[in-house]
Amino acid sequence: EWELQKSDYQIIASPLTDAHGQITGVVGVGRDITERKCAETRTRRQEPLQIALQKEQELNHIRAQMLLRLGHEFRTPLAVIQTAAEILSRYLDRLSPNQRQDYFLQINQQIRQLVDIMDDVSRTVRADGSPLAFAPSQFDGAALLQIITERFHQRHTGHQLIVTVTGDLHTLWGDAYLIDQIITNLLSNAVKYSDCTATIGLEMRLQDTLLVVRVQDEGIGILPTDAPHIFEPFYRGSNTGNVSGLGMGLSQVRDAVELHQGAIILENQPNGTAFTVHLPQPQLTAAASSAKSPSAISG
Repeated sequence: EWELQKSDYQIIASPLTDAHGQITGVVGVGRDITERKCAETRTRRQEPLQIALQKEQELNHIRAQMLLRLGHEFRTPLAVIQTAAEILSRYLDRLSPNQRQDYFLQINQQIRQLVDIMDDVSRTVRADGSPLAFAPSQFDGAALLQIITERFHQRHTGHQLIVTVTGDLHTLWGDAYLIDQIITNLLSNAVKYSDCTATIGLEMRLQDTLLVVRVQDEGIGILPTDAPHIFEPFYRGSNTGNVSGLGMGLSQVRDAVELHQGAIILENQPNGTAFTVHLPQPQLTAAASSAKSPSAISG
């Protein structure tokens, strides 16, 4: 009796019937499944450990990829800074004011590039693997767009940016910092993979209950074989050649869009690439529902 109480059994029973279909008895088979139950319990207990181990392995893989890319990406800016600094140190008195200014400008540009790289790293790989902070609130989208365009013109003097706005962007909902990063990263990619004098389009419009952001370039495009992987961390298209970059920008964009419960669409075109982002706007949804309600119509 004690062994029975301490064990798990599986019993399969079937009724026995006579010629008239009346049940006259039961036949059954019992099987001790204690070992199976113990194995299932061990598996359940190990699942959280296996999940934690898998996450740690993925994080270590990302860190390793990051270090490899950093070693490559740091080399060129540091070489430019070192060369410019040596020339200024040795031949400062022989250089004209304009030549000195050019070398100082080169140094500042390369330092800015290094800062941008480190900002990308800090946003993508956090020490504890925690997700992006998400703090949505009401913000002025028109003011944010103004900041983004001014920053673009300061950093990219050769490219022409054409901005199109449809609707009133002054009252938007979302995480303004992350939306800034979405647009800035898409613009940065458009610049990086386009000719130095190419035109880049930035469109922001309110469509039904969505904020739609579209960035279009005249660049090298994305190959069909690369498209399914383009949002993976550290993935770079096979046609990018020697263009600098860590391959983290679109991964950051995807994460920020998903936090807003939005969507991002890649469109390959004959003369470039376009990314369209859809971000839900709860205040527009509420307004639309209110306008359709009987009380709102009668009022």
